[in-house]
Amino acid sequence: MRSERALLGNVKLSYKLMIGYSILIFLILLTAWAGWSGISLLGDRTERSQDIAHINDLAQKVNINMQLYNLSYDAEHAANWIRSIDELSVKLTAASNYFTSPKNMSYIDQAVKSTVNYRAKADEAIKFITAREKIRLLFPQNAAVITSLLNTELSRIDVASNQSTQKLKLDELLRLMLIMRFEVRGYIYNFSHEAETPARNAIMGFANYAKSNRGLYASVETAQELDRVMEKYRSDFEEFIVAQDMALKNQQQALRELDELLSVTADMTTFQGILRVEDVSSAQNLMISLVLIAIISGIISGCLTTKSIVAPINQVIELVDKISSGDLTHNQLISRKDELGVIQHHMYSMASNLRSVIVEFSDTANQISDQALALASVSQQTRDGAHNQKTETDQVAAAMHEMAATVTDVASNAERAAEVSTRAAEAGRSSKTEVISAVAQIEELASEVRKSRNAMAGLKNDAGKIGRVLEVIEAVAQQTNLLALNAAIEAARAGDAGRGFAVVADEVRSLAMRTQQSTEEIVQLIDALHQATERVESTLDVSWNLAENSVGLTKNVGDSLGAMSESITSIESMNQQIAVAAEQQSMVAEDISRNIINVRDISEKTALGSDLTAGSSTELARLSGRLRTLIDRFKV
Repeated sequence: MRSERALLGNVKLSYKLMIGYSILIFLILLTAWAGWSGISLLGDRTERSQDIAHINDLAQKVNINMQLYNLSYDAEHAANWIRSIDELSVKLTAASNYFTSPKNMSYIDQAVKSTVNYRAKADEAIKFITAREKIRLLFPQNAAVITSLLNTELSRIDVASNQSTQKLKLDELLRLMLIMRFEVRGYIYNFSHEAETPARNAIMGFANYAKSNRGLYASVETAQELDRVMEKYRSDFEEFIVAQDMALKNQQQALRELDELLSVTADMTTFQGILRVEDVSSAQNLMISLVLIAIISGIISGCLTTKSIVAPINQVIELVDKISSGDLTHNQLISRKDELGVIQHHMYSMASNLRSVIVEFSDTANQISDQALALASVSQQTRDGAHNQKTETDQVAAAMHEMAATVTDVASNAERAAEVSTRAAEAGRSSKTEVISAVAQIEELASEVRKSRNAMAGLKNDAGKIGRVLEVIEAVAQQTNLLALNAAIEAARAGDAGRGFAVVADEVRSLAMRTQQSTEEIVQLIDALHQATERVESTLDVSWNLAENSVGLTKNVGDSLGAMSESITSIESMNQQIAVAAEQQSMVAEDISRNIINVRDISEKTALGSDLTAGSSTELARLSGRLRTLIDRFKV
């Protein structure tokens, strides 16, 4: 027992509390986990019950869709019926993932098997019902053909003749036909076995009566057609019965599978209720066990913690009472290493240190009394120095005030210089913009001059071409003149017969001469145009060179203005910086002036403090005596 106490005494108090609270927290968490597990199990059971209820609802939906299909027999309700079966299959497939117990898995397997069988029977039933409904549509058609044949035969009978017996037999056939249609319709719309026999008998009665009276018809073809249609009517009826029986059989088997599925879901619901009761019982037992363990552990932990804490605290209280009464002589060796043991150790150390401090205080009080007198003398010297400092500070304050005024003037001038620089910079930027515009216009002028020079060169080439054409025309005119002259000579030789031709030749020669003269004049004009074009081209070359030079010079001027604008901007920035610096210097000078005034005020306060220090020195001597009296109250 003593070793256990020593062991607990060496464990830190924080660890003790941590261990105790950790145990309680662990048990609480364990209890909470048990409760949460129980709730989770109940939640899972509830979800599984909901899943089973959903499966049951889907099964009921399948049954309802089957009944709806049996009322209409259309493709839409058939699709809804199959779709509801597929939804049930999907739900059962999904349920197999979270129903994991062997018995639940067995139930799910049975349900899946029943659903698969139900789907197969439903497909078969739909197939036979579809075939049956197709046959149903054939009965009115075949009956209409038979009726038409009989009415045709009836219409050809002459009542006034000796064919009255034949008419009666045809009327009997029509009556039997109506009875057959009535009985067949009665069967194909209620599907009862009671109506099947009358319908079959009516068909056989009509067929037998028709065969026994084959001589009634006008032709063999009519009799054969009637036999064929009647045989088709009878075979369709038999196929209808087979399809109806197979559809009914498959639907009954599907209903048995659905009943089996509903029985499985009912068993699963009952089994889930049993599991829920077992889960609740297990959770309750676990919760009760954990609560009892938590209570017992809490009591044991509380007792151990209390014993390991209360006794050391009482010892600390006893030591504090002795120290508060002034007894500093108590001392004890502490073996505990927890927080309370550390407190006891420090309390004894504090008493020892306090004892040493009291002894030191006693010696120090005597020294304070001696130093108080020396402090009074020093305080007097400090007061005299403070008065001298105040006088010097007043002089410095006056000088700083004058310097602040000078700095203010400098700041004002710097601001004006900055404004002038700003205007100059704006003018420089404006000039640069105008120079850029001039450069653009001169470049455009140079471009136009270049185009004019090219045009003049083209004009010169065209004039040369015209000259060459005129040379050809002149040669043609000369040749024409020679030909006209030859023609005139030949006409003169011809005498009177060639007189008319001579007149024409004279006119042609005259025209050739005028053409030659005009050509020479045009050549002269072309030569003059060519010379003028060369002069204009030379002038345009000079203008283009001058424009190119002007562009270069204007760009240089723009660059110079840009550099000048940048320089002015730099000057503007420096002037602004000078103005800001001057303002800051003015503010600093004012701050220094205020600080000097504050120093003067502090000097006055220092002088006043020196007076107070002298008084405090006297009071300090008195308090040192009082301190000595208080120290004597302690027992060391």
